[in-house]
Amino acid sequence: MKTNDLIKVTFLKEITTKGIDAVNVQSLCGVLNIKRQTFYYYYRDIYDLVDSILGDYYDDFKDKEINIYYISEVLEAIKENINLFTEFINSSLHELFESFLKKLIIPYTAYRIQENKSADLLSNDNIREITEFLSRGIIYLLTDIVTKESDLQTSLIRNKINVYLDPVLLTDLINLYHTNRRNI
Repeated sequence: MKTNDLIKVTFLKEITTKGIDAVNVQSLCGVLNIKRQTFYYYYRDIYDLVDSILGDYYDDFKDKEINIYYISEVLEAIKENINLFTEFINSSLHELFESFLKKLIIPYTAYRIQENKSADLLSNDNIREITEFLSRGIIYLLTDIVTKESDLQTSLIRNKINVYLDPVLLTDLINLYHTNRRNI
């Protein structure tokens, strides 16, 4: 196993057994029996390491087709890694986790908006703005659920997300947005 991968695997083991606040560069290097210079050769700091780990998770999704089933796959991945992601959310690393979720949620939200016939009224910038707005709500919902539940009911969460993206509500939102944009 490559050193950078060994650092990641060991970090993940350490935070799931000791908690994220108990793991730092020095303790990680001690467990790995490597010099801190070796760690810093691969990562600037713990944030960079976590960003790389989340990047690995994101890589599993970046080439997936965005369709109605995409969100179920995202939720299953979150469920499989619930303890890890809960550690991230409940720490100073929560912003990195929220950025990771944003990369996963925005394409799905955009897909759902663009499949709505009313979206033809909007420019790409308008769609991007509505996508950002709705995605923030979904990300808040997900982070709230992940911190409160250790056994995610993915079908229930998917249904809650689909309420945000209900075609009738989206049509109303898009029409309201379009009308208000014209009046500005």
